[in-house]
Amino acid sequence: METRIDRIERYLEEFTKGMLELKESQMKTDAQILELKESQMKTDAQQNRTDVQLKETIKEFRAAQKLLGDLGLVQGEVAEELFYRNVKGLFSPLSLSFDRIRRNVKVKGRGEYDIVADDKKTAPLQDFVAGVPGQQDTGRSWRAGGER
Repeated sequence: METRIDRIERYLEEFTKGMLELKESQMKTDAQILELKESQMKTDAQQNRTDVQLKETIKEFRAAQKLLGDLGLVQGEVAEELFYRNVKGLFSPLSLSFDRIRRNVKVKGRGEYDIVADDKKTAPLQDFVAGVPGQQDTGRSWRAGGER
C-alpha cells in the first residue's frame, strides 16, 4: 500500500519531470524564435537592397523612356519636315499641283492639321489623323477634301 509520502514523492517526481520537459520545449522554442529573427533580419536586408535596385532601375527606365520619347518626337518632326518640303514633288506624278502648302493649320472646332496643301481648283489635301481629337498622328493617313 502506497503511503501519503510515497504519493507526494511520486507527484513531485512527475511534476519535476514535466517541468524539465517544459523547460526543454521552451529552450527549443526560444532557439526557433532566434532563428526566425535572424532570418527576418536577412530578409529585411535583402528587401532593402532590392528596393535600392528597383529605384535605380526605375530611374534608368524613366531616362530611357524620355530619351526614346524625345527620339520619336524628333523623328516625327523630321518626317513632317521632309514631307512638307516634298509635297509638290510627291504629288506631281498624280498630276496634282498646289497653290499653297501650309503647316500647323488650326481649324476651330475640328483640331490642328500638320500640313494642308490646296489650290484653287481642287479641295485641300490634309492630314486626317491629326484633325481627329484624341488620335495619334501617324503621318500616313491622308485624304482629299475638307473645308477651305
